[in-house]
Amino acid sequence: MTITVCNNIEHFLEHGHSSVFVALNLFSLANIKSFERPCTTFWVDGVVGEYFLKLKRLHGVQRSPGIFMLYQAISSSKIRKIIMLGSAGAGFSDFCSRHDVAIIQHEHLYNFDGVSDVQLMDTSCVDLVVLSLPSPKQETLAFKLVKAYPGLKFLCVGGAVSMIDHPKLRAPLWVSVWGLEWLFRLRSDTKRRLFRLASSGAGLLFGLRYLYDSECRHL
Repeated sequence: MTITVCNNIEHFLEHGHSSVFVALNLFSLANIKSFERPCTTFWVDGVVGEYFLKLKRLHGVQRSPGIFMLYQAISSSKIRKIIMLGSAGAGFSDFCSRHDVAIIQHEHLYNFDGVSDVQLMDTSCVDLVVLSLPSPKQETLAFKLVKAYPGLKFLCVGGAVSMIDHPKLRAPLWVSVWGLEWLFRLRSDTKRRLFRLASSGAGLLFGLRYLYDSECRHL
């Protein structure tokens, strides 16, 4: 298994073989057998992903929370038209407008239960598809859509869009610097988040051998 890593959205967009951009964090490492595919590229999101790469001796990759990666994408000169799959409000729309990025299709997917719910419009002029669903739903959807719509690029950012819509959800800068966003988010939906942390931690322990045998490389 090879884990491909990149923290530059423009480099990802230019690379023809990579189609789905996914966060490398505790959850994705705990479920790496489902997430690692030939079309997948990871960016480092969280201290667990960062220390994993250090243990694998892959240097030169900085940790970037999802909201920073989303900022990088929307402010890129290569992004002019996007499709939005998942929750997004007026704050995100205004943010895109300020960067001259048009949202040509928006599917909220409130009752999302599979790829059959999603039909994309004319994708010939689309630069990026942004997904803001909970993991692993967003990744599962991206992996299915990339087969139905070859050539499209998919960015899975989870709750990052909500942080643009609701700035109070953002962690303070010092929290991000120390990689403690996970602790900051425990203030809300605490039971679900604690269960997710515990189950992901257990999954990571069970998958250590698989991760130990993996190779890591830059895109």
